[in-house]
Amino acid sequence: TSLESLTITDCDSLRKLPESLGTIQSLQCLKIRRCPIITLDSKAFPSLYKLTITDCEGLISILLEACLSLSHLCVNDCPNLVSFPMVERLHESPNLERVCLRNFPKLLTTPKAFASLTCLRELEVGPFSDDSSTNNEFDWLGLKSSSQL
Repeated sequence: TSLESLTITDCDSLRKLPESLGTIQSLQCLKIRRCPIITLDSKAFPSLYKLTITDCEGLISILLEACLSLSHLCVNDCPNLVSFPMVERLHESPNLERVCLRNFPKLLTTPKAFASLTCLRELEVGPFSDDSSTNNEFDWLGLKSSSQL
């Protein structure tokens, strides 16, 4: 119950996180790297301030609920990711200071809620899907509200 940081790396057969993990009040930092078949379903992570997901080739969707305390969100190199509703609801995580979303060639929508991220200091994005049938126009105007970027 006092777990503050968890790093999960190179777990080739890990399919999902334990249900109880999303309810740990003390968990502040979660890093998942090179877990090729993991799925991330709706967990709340009430105290999470740093989430990093990297090189999860089989990850198709990330269905995590928005985290009000989240200040760092970094998701990289998930080539099969098509759905990431949390990025469509970034305004529900107003404390975000760093957002890094890179290399999602199949992602169907790009984030558009940057106007509400007044704490944003660092942003790395793209590339996203180049499929012309997807809604992938990046909202550059939304960044104007972040004077610290």
